[in-house]
Amino acid sequence: MRVFGTTRLLIATAVACALPMGGAAAATLCVHPTKSGCIATIQGAVDAADPDDEIKVLPHPDIRGYRENVSVAKQGLEIFGVGKASGAAQRQTCPKTVVDGCETGSNPTTCRSNEDGDPAFLVTGDGVTIRNLTIRHSSDAVTVDGAADVTISQTCFINNGSGGVYSSDLSPSPGLTVERSVFQNGDGHDIAVEGDGITVTRNSFFVSDDILIIRGDDAVVTRNLVEASNDGELEVKGHDAVVQQNIMRNTEAGVRVVGQNPDVQDNQVSQVDDILLEVDCVADPDDPQPDTCTGGLIAGNKLVGQADELPGIDAFGGNLTIRGNTVEKAIEEGILVEGDGNVVEDNRVVRAGTENFAKHAGIVVDGDGNQIRNNQVRLSGLVGIQVLIGDSNTIEGNEVVGSGRGGIWVVEGDGNTVDGNTVKDNHGEGIANGSLATNTDIDANRLSNNRTDVCNDGTVDSFTGNVFESGGDTTACVVQVIVP
Repeated sequence: MRVFGTTRLLIATAVACALPMGGAAAATLCVHPTKSGCIATIQGAVDAADPDDEIKVLPHPDIRGYRENVSVAKQGLEIFGVGKASGAAQRQTCPKTVVDGCETGSNPTTCRSNEDGDPAFLVTGDGVTIRNLTIRHSSDAVTVDGAADVTISQTCFINNGSGGVYSSDLSPSPGLTVERSVFQNGDGHDIAVEGDGITVTRNSFFVSDDILIIRGDDAVVTRNLVEASNDGELEVKGHDAVVQQNIMRNTEAGVRVVGQNPDVQDNQVSQVDDILLEVDCVADPDDPQPDTCTGGLIAGNKLVGQADELPGIDAFGGNLTIRGNTVEKAIEEGILVEGDGNVVEDNRVVRAGTENFAKHAGIVVDGDGNQIRNNQVRLSGLVGIQVLIGDSNTIEGNEVVGSGRGGIWVVEGDGNTVDGNTVKDNHGEGIANGSLATNTDIDANRLSNNRTDVCNDGTVDSFTGNVFESGGDTTACVVQVIVP
């Protein structure tokens, strides 16, 4: 039903009479420049609508679409077009209703897609929904300015300049949802928003400059697809973030989460230039200190291929659980853990590390009281598992095979334990206790076919139950690794 003006008033009045006391009927207005009963412009329909009304925007007869800058201040409006948005690597479908940033009223002869300019939609009303549109050639496609609980769904964002969806710390957008939309070839961040409780889910991003940044607590970023980016990453800065089941390929960087209690699970990141996955678990995202972390989970992520000199997983903070991840072909560390009291278990690391520096290893621990257990580390360029600096760490039940210079190496620290590991076919020492490592326990390990199975340049407190073929707790280490 499309009604406005007098007809709209009569129908609304009639429905109100049939409703219980205090009830109200939302009207549906239509937008089309020539159809009878419709309003010619989107802004005209917004101005005519009451809060919570629906506005159906029919496809414009001119292929250039609606050339407007629309301001939406009324609460609860639902503005929607015709058609759905979907995208994959080789195909894309966009809604037939187009809102274009070229030749608008404020810029009648130009496009503002690569300059500062008015957004296609400026939303200041709470609870607004924008869906099933194609928005192109704007500066910011949608700016949410201080409005809460806004939803953007089933929309294609094509070649917008400064960004796709934007809000600022001065005017945050709590409760914003961006879902099931397609972002193509944006020049800035496709999504750059601030506010608590923001959800970004089931979107597709293709050949973008930057991708996503959220600043605020309780963010949810799930099931998004990213194919190729020039300069961006999926970044969330805030506490209690959930980042799960995203797929990223051929991007500048992968996933970065900063804040307490992160939940980062089942993401797939491959072929990046920068870091694959970074988690900084800190109380103050603007002043990261690792001893302030109260916990978090990094689990089930698959990370493959990293070109720059950075880790596959970079975990900064204490009390984290890093479980069941797969890291392959990371140029520096496969998994780097900096902090105390972390658990690193059941991970698989293959071919990490390229240079003979102390941190270029499959799994590296820098901190105290960490547990490194039941991991499989294979074909590391340098060392399989390494305690760089730290006390009372436990390396237990791991399998370390085929590393270039050593299997397990305790570089520096007191009271570390190496217990029950299988270490074989490494091209240097199987287990090496460095000259700055004191009171190390080396017990019940099974070693074979290493250049030397066990060596010790520090002090060993316990050496029992090991099965090995060469070396021992009195054998000096020969295959040295450079400590920067």
